[in-house]
Amino acid sequence: MGCAAARPSSRAARGALGVPAHAASHRVYARRVASPPRRRYPPDPGLFVTAAYDGLVRAWDADALQPALDFELHGRVYALHLSPVASSHGLVAVGSEESAVRLCDLRSGARTHLLHGHSAPVWAVQWSTGREHVLASGSRDGRALMWDVRRPGAVHALDRAHAGARGGRAEGGEGGVAGAQRRRASAHDGGVNGLLFSPDGSELLTFGKDDRLRLWDAESGRLLHVSYEGAANAAPRNITLAATACGGPGTAHACAYVPCGRLLHVYEWATGALVSRLRGHFERVNAVALADGAVGGAAELLLSASDDASTVSYTHLRAHETDSY
Repeated sequence: MGCAAARPSSRAARGALGVPAHAASHRVYARRVASPPRRRYPPDPGLFVTAAYDGLVRAWDADALQPALDFELHGRVYALHLSPVASSHGLVAVGSEESAVRLCDLRSGARTHLLHGHSAPVWAVQWSTGREHVLASGSRDGRALMWDVRRPGAVHALDRAHAGARGGRAEGGEGGVAGAQRRRASAHDGGVNGLLFSPDGSELLTFGKDDRLRLWDAESGRLLHVSYEGAANAAPRNITLAATACGGPGTAHACAYVPCGRLLHVYEWATGALVSRLRGHFERVNAVALADGAVGGAAELLLSASDDASTVSYTHLRAHETDSY
């Protein structure tokens, strides 16, 4: 499998190159469960990126609502993400039926490299909110890997045996990628289909098909002793989480918003305490996202999407409006 060289596909771009202009959406297979979530490319609010089970990663001109650039992958795409803090690159991280993470470059439109380390399809990818070259990936193989895309190989293979307290030394076993590889390290007893960096990028939350949320130190890769009770992972593949500040003046703290079946669980990031269960959907919730401008701060608006073909918007931790599409 591979990522074909990108081709321009907007009317303007095609016209400039003498290519016949036409717009087309993704080819959607009838057996598709859901498309991966759409992501904005922060440096350019006039551009957003989509992907689907047809294997096409497509950048769109938001003003003209026309395709601008296509990357063809020969297999279903399960996840994609763009860095919320990047200033020196325009890389789209893509998880698909391949066992490698694919990076596609929006700036050059060129074919880019693969990140090898998983042994099964990649279900989740997430750029760090604190460091523009740091990326996390999760796979059906139960592994979660952390990468610095400027360097070869994974920086960390997250391992349940590599644990420690915040600010403390790691406990148990050999540390580092080499030791984890020898033990065939796994982050979860089941596939990893959800990833979320803390607002400052210092920690990473992983969600596994074993119905467990685990918190990791993003710098050392060690597992932190935080328990998130009541989590239930019903998504067959990718599931999208969100984090923002919650609480009132003087009591603000980070919260994680986690789809759990038909509900959206709100957890205190640092303690794992279940703050709230948000209701509004009739079928499985697959994704939650913050409104633009809410990254790292208090969100005024969150949106969730479900298999019931509806979106629900939330303000101040309460569902107040439902719109079906």
